[in-house]
Amino acid sequence: MSELVSGTDPEAQKALADRHHARARRPRSAKAMPAVRPDERGSGTYLRVAPTRSRVLNAFLHEAGVAGLLSPDVTVLDEQALAPRLVELARKYFAPMLAAAGNVEGALRIAAELPTVTSERGARLVVRRALTAPGPLGACARDYEEHRRKTGAPEQDDLEGQAILAAFAGRIVAQAERLLGSYVRDEVQATLRLLAPPRAEGRPARKPSVRMPASTAGQGAPAGKKRSLG
Repeated sequence: MSELVSGTDPEAQKALADRHHARARRPRSAKAMPAVRPDERGSGTYLRVAPTRSRVLNAFLHEAGVAGLLSPDVTVLDEQALAPRLVELARKYFAPMLAAAGNVEGALRIAAELPTVTSERGARLVVRRALTAPGPLGACARDYEEHRRKTGAPEQDDLEGQAILAAFAGRIVAQAERLLGSYVRDEVQATLRLLAPPRAEGRPARKPSVRMPASTAGQGAPAGKKRSLG
């Protein structure tokens, strides 16, 4: 399982994708999501200012390579709840990826072992499955665990932790499209539009539900002061 989602062997991933598409008798995706660049693997920057107002959503969009699927002016009602929902979006592709690789038994097992993610606790269960995986996914999982260790495992006001979870989900989605095909992008777009709908015209910006780390706050902003994330 860890080898399937780690992305450490591009040739092996290509072979898996070729076998799957041959069985499905349909062409391979011409718009596969780009692989994560080496300089962004492990201990990377997860808090990003673009393409939307939501730092958590931006982390996902950056890693998944789907930044252009949403308008920059979207509404994220609850940053704290968004990351687990993105992990749930990614979790759904574990079983299809294993089945596409020919491991039907593994697909059935992972579907039973990883229940629906409804909270950050559920998202952590998914992350822990990748802690020993090599490559960018494992690095992201270890970054999350290290972040929780350093910050005392906070449950609230942890924007960076939520961004790491979202980035983890984005890396899974990127690999799912490379293996399964372009339909993954369409499904992701439909789900994201439900999670982050366009902001209603004239609607005031909402107060953030998580706190910006002091190191990433705007110039002149007091450490720990909340700022609007949309």
